[in-house]
This record gives sequence, C-alpha cells and structure tokens, in this order.
Amino acid sequence: MAERTFKMSQADYDHYLSLESKSAKIRYLDSLHMPRADIARELGIVYQFVKNVLDGNHKGGSKSKTGLRIVIVDDQFKVVDESKDSDESESE
Repeated sequence: MAERTFKMSQADYDHYLSLESKSAKIRYLDSLHMPRADIARELGIVYQFVKNVLDGNHKGGSKSKTGLRIVIVDDQFKVVDESKDSDESESE
C-alpha cells in the first residue's frame, strides 16, 4: 500500500499535538480537510468512530472541557467560546 502524506503547517501540527481528546483531534483534522479514512489511520481508530464524531452521533465524554471550539472563518481559524453563547441565550 502506498504511503499517503498530508501537509500541514508547523503551527497546525503543534496545535494538533496539544489537543487532549481523540474527538477534538478528529474535528481539527477534519477542519484541515483531511479525509476521514486518513484521520482514522492517523489516530489508529476505526472509521466508524471518526464518522460518528463528525456526524454528531458520538455519545462519549463531555463535549468540551473548556467550552471552546475551532471554526474556520474566511480561511482563518477562529476560537469560539460556546459557554458564552449558552449563558447569553439563557439570560434572554
């Protein structure tokens, strides 16, 4: 089987290494447009786990310890604090 490579910047790689949960790593690699099968191979997990996380069917641990989520806006990474959104919506 031919070896596949996926290129990412040093900053992206450093951030990837800093992520604690496999689910966070799956979401991050997906945000970099890595194919799902390659994500599964990289993390040593089955494809179905990757699919469940990305399709929102993962029933594992807590959503996020920090309440932070990374999104791409205008080709830039942006950190969104989901805990602020839920606090604001509760007060309205």
